[in-house]
Amino acid sequence: MNSNEAVIMERAVLAAALKDPSGATRDRLAEQLHPFMFQNQDNRELWSMIRGLSGMVDEVSLAQAMGPITLEHWGGLRGLFDLTQTVATSIWADKHAESLRKLNKKAAYAEAMSLAKRDIEDGHEPEHAFKVFDDLDTEPDTKETTSLGDAARLAAEHFLAIDSGDLDALATPWPQLNTILGGGLMPGLTIIAARPSVGKTALSLSLATHFAKRMTTAFVSLEMSASQLAGRVIQSTSAIRKPTGSNFYTQDHRMKLSSAPEKLDDLHLQVFDSTYKADQVVTAIEKLRPKVAFIDYLQLLEGSASDENRAAQVSAISRKLKLLSLSLDLPLVALSQLNREAEKTGRSPRLSDLRESGSIEQDADVVIFLSRVEDEDTADQEIKVEVAKNRSGPTGRLKLTFQKNYQTWKSAEEGKPF
Repeated sequence: MNSNEAVIMERAVLAAALKDPSGATRDRLAEQLHPFMFQNQDNRELWSMIRGLSGMVDEVSLAQAMGPITLEHWGGLRGLFDLTQTVATSIWADKHAESLRKLNKKAAYAEAMSLAKRDIEDGHEPEHAFKVFDDLDTEPDTKETTSLGDAARLAAEHFLAIDSGDLDALATPWPQLNTILGGGLMPGLTIIAARPSVGKTALSLSLATHFAKRMTTAFVSLEMSASQLAGRVIQSTSAIRKPTGSNFYTQDHRMKLSSAPEKLDDLHLQVFDSTYKADQVVTAIEKLRPKVAFIDYLQLLEGSASDENRAAQVSAISRKLKLLSLSLDLPLVALSQLNREAEKTGRSPRLSDLRESGSIEQDADVVIFLSRVEDEDTADQEIKVEVAKNRSGPTGRLKLTFQKNYQTWKSAEEGKPF
């Protein structure tokens, strides 16, 4: 092995990871390269620090994680900046990683063997070393091709599942909506969008409560606390209005309120009300692994690159949510605000009205708009529910009635098409 060549390739990998501020390159390489793949001790320690960073990664975030002595050893921020100049871009990061594996694999395995030997000699179980061997064996993911025949069989099974009613989908409480969606919510990114005060939070919470009766459901709230959300669930499940003053309730109402918490304990609903960064939301959902997840709402999520304009940040967040839904194979419902154009003109919402980024429209598998049938804001409000985009099926409209006082949704004329 040419040691100089190996050191150069190690630095190329380090530089490529630092060239991508989003951290995506770092995360991908971390799955491929155990620290033993870095034979230069300085490079190994630096790689361990880069792997340990969460979220954004660049020279500044790395310097903050290093501490003054290690930073000085690397020549300060200037030294880290010089390191990133080893490569011009992170686009060839996987090629650099592949070359590094070829150069250092024998040395890395020899080191793992030595570690196993020391563990046995010291009277310890060599499980740590075995784990290292497993990590060293990890190869980059390769996408296998699928024949058209195999793909056609999967598609036919999907169609037959819809036809038989056995589709593994999450049926909503409203049959007309299920018909449009092909059975219910499907894995992928679903956007529910509306202007403020139309009821999108109430609708999503109603869906979450419905699903949580039989499956683990995540609800990420960026606008309301968990106790506020719980209050709305109590209203909807117990048919109790929020009090407007003292002595508002009857004794029957008070008894219902007393028993409500115990009844809600049976719901498999996990609420996250203190997580605002997109990366944290993704991590939380990955850890919980729910069957369905809701985010209220997309525009309140914080991106990882604070120097980008807001439209670019929302685009990146939308893409992360899309990839999350695909990787976990779960329906992910994100609420979204609309811009003011639809409100100004009085027309129905359009896909172009999705606020702050056109990428929301592109990433979404399903887009559902909510809008009032009548301008007047009443206690029982008829709401037009329009499936404006459906990647796997038709679009369509129906009416639901939003009962504000009880935070409940009911079919208007049994979900009659509108």
